[in-house]
Amino acid sequence: MSENPILFSGAMVRAILDGAKTQTRRLAKLDAALDLDENLVAPVQPGDTLWVRETWRVSWAFDHLPPSEILAHEKDPEIHYLADTHLASPHSGPRGKTRVSIHMPRWASRLSLRVTDVRVERLGDISAEDCIAEGAMHWLASEHPGRPYRHITPRAAFGLLWLHVHGDGAWERDRERWVWVYGFKVVR
Repeated sequence: MSENPILFSGAMVRAILDGAKTQTRRLAKLDAALDLDENLVAPVQPGDTLWVRETWRVSWAFDHLPPSEILAHEKDPEIHYLADTHLASPHSGPRGKTRVSIHMPRWASRLSLRVTDVRVERLGDISAEDCIAEGAMHWLASEHPGRPYRHITPRAAFGLLWLHVHGDGAWERDRERWVWVYGFKVVR
């Protein structure tokens, strides 16, 4: 069993915390002609732990320190996770500089996910059920409250989510690409 970091946007962290996201897709570096009958070795295996990296900050008193040195000065720093700003003012919590998710050390992570299953498939082959497990409908409702999205299918919502996370043209560019599909449950 191994531990690996994984990046999530604030919206996806909220979906995980709300229990609406139990699956994620990550682009795979697989040759398009790969015979899927071969034994593939996924970078993450069932039973592994993924610790979530998200945007965060601590007190301004630590702004001059890299994340790796904060614990040497403060044993239990107050951490503010920007995914939580929808619950309060964006200025609540410590007033330190915003630190991007890629620079979050393990000690600052509040979420650990246990991988329950792993498979590989083409991005465009996602099922409606998997779109919901990806948190697409939750994202659509929470990021655009008050708008009537009842007519949008889970697959269309997932396509919009993919564009939101990966940028303009991402769905067209990526839908034939292979992705690793990780099912997970929150363990902390």
